Amino acid sequence: MHIPDGILSAPVLVTGAVLSVGILSVSVKKTREEFDQKSVPTMGVMAAFIFAAQMLNFPIVGAASGHLMGGALSAILFGFWPSTIIMTTIVAIQALFFSDGGISVFGINFLNMAIIAPGIAAGTYHFCRKIKIPQQVCIFTAGFLSVIATAFFGALQLGLSGVASYSHAIVLLVGWHLLIGVGEGLITMSILPFAFKSRFGQASEKKVQIDFRWRTTGIWLGVAIALGGFVSLLASPNPDGYETAAEKLGVLERAKIVIGSPMPDYALPGLSGNASAIIAGIVGVVLTLGLFILIGKLVTKKQ
Repeated sequence: MHIPDGILSAPVLVTGAVLSVGILSVSVKKTREEFDQKSVPTMGVMAAFIFAAQMLNFPIVGAASGHLMGGALSAILFGFWPSTIIMTTIVAIQALFFSDGGISVFGINFLNMAIIAPGIAAGTYHFCRKIKIPQQVCIFTAGFLSVIATAFFGALQLGLSGVASYSHAIVLLVGWHLLIGVGEGLITMSILPFAFKSRFGQASEKKVQIDFRWRTTGIWLGVAIALGGFVSLLASPNPDGYETAAEKLGVLERAKIVIGSPMPDYALPGLSGNASAIIAGIVGVVLTLGLFILIGKLVTKKQ
């Protein structure tokens, strides 16, 4: 769902930017009320982990691929408001340093992946728990619906931009992301038990408890570096669900790069082969962690 520049219309881009700025400003206020600075390293490492996990594209039927979005993972651990800041950090690093998503599309990509995805996930998870559905089922459903909702709004944005019919866009985008949503649900189900045991947090309707430990945080950071730098070499080379749907809709040819990035397509210029991808992946993990710690210090209470 990393939408490139050139596809959406100016009114849609402006609307997305205004909505994102408004909601993120509330997120900053709510996060400052709930969290102090001792929570920042834990959330920063989870942001780095999600960045790395998003590099692991898994193949789906029809020569396409999908990857973890992470909105549900973040929202269930830390709650909706801080998860919007976590996901915004990830999306910003991906666009600025790796050309994964457009610069002019910041507002829409923030809205889709950093607001809609965790919002749907948090709402679904808490509703399921309230009606006594088993936790693992709640987690899967939250992850699945977060992807479907994001794809649906992505299709609406194409229709509003006048580049594709609403019905055709919804059928293709939601259709491809039905499979990706299953992957999101299963991956989120697999990761969260380890995060719960690590006391990384667990969102409830009242308060999120984070038990910061250097050793645990270091282990998660090591896993993130391993995923982003090495395991990502095994990722599927197939285009992702949005790219596949956009190509079939005939709108991918509109895509363009407004501002270049230092490591386009997660590769280091001037260096070829696996070494380029390994370095780019590790740099991305470190940049995500660093940016979130910087932002987190600004949006949380002093200890």
